[in-house]
Amino acid sequence: MSQRTYKIKSYVNASHAIRWAAESGEKHTHTWEIVCELHTTDKMVAFYDIETILHKS
Repeated sequence: MSQRTYKIKSYVNASHAIRWAAESGEKHTHTWEIVCELHTTDKMVAFYDIETILHKS
């Protein structure tokens, strides 16, 4: 039985500064990479359908 693999990557960017009672640190950014890898034995699946399901979660 043939298996198809789909891999979708998304990125989340955020910035913040650490704060203490008397002062604050410098503002800095973080970028997270989110990878969703799906394996299916079904026929082809549209990426739009996969993204729609992921965004519902």
